[in-house]
Amino acid sequence: MEEIKETARRLDVRLHLISERVAAKRGQDARGRRVYTNRDVIANADVVTYLPIWEGFGNALLETIAIRKPLVTTTYLVYKTDIKAAGLENIEIRDRYDEDGRLVIPDSAVEELHQLLTRPDVCAEIVERNFQIAGQEFGLPTLKRKLESLLDGYGDEIRACRRRLRKSKRSYSV
Repeated sequence: MEEIKETARRLDVRLHLISERVAAKRGQDARGRRVYTNRDVIANADVVTYLPIWEGFGNALLETIAIRKPLVTTTYLVYKTDIKAAGLENIEIRDRYDEDGRLVIPDSAVEELHQLLTRPDVCAEIVERNFQIAGQEFGLPTLKRKLESLLDGYGDEIRACRRRLRKSKRSYSV
């Protein structure tokens, strides 16, 4: 964080650090200042970086796509196998770190980011295409279809377990 602050000072870039004012719910902090949600932050960003060290699925990544913002992400395993495979187009940084543990950001990623930030037409096209793809691949109808398929596949087992549970409740009182 200190390196980011120093770089911003050196380059005369306005930097707003508000992490202590971001929470799960909007409100006010003890000093009466507004508290924002992650969604507020993403909605007001020019670009979102999703650079997880510990990977999960990528809910924040999908939130960024849903809000139609450009995204920079590392190519973590779940991203490569489940998210990118859907056809999404994001600025990708290979999950590689230097000897000090800092993420190595290639010049090509910086150039791609510059193009997105200076070409609103290109940016709008990419974020809209990502939005459409994510809606088809990760939206609620897809979740419902996949869960129904999964549950249908185990339907006989589920019914048999329910029968055993009903029977056991008759045999044993709790």
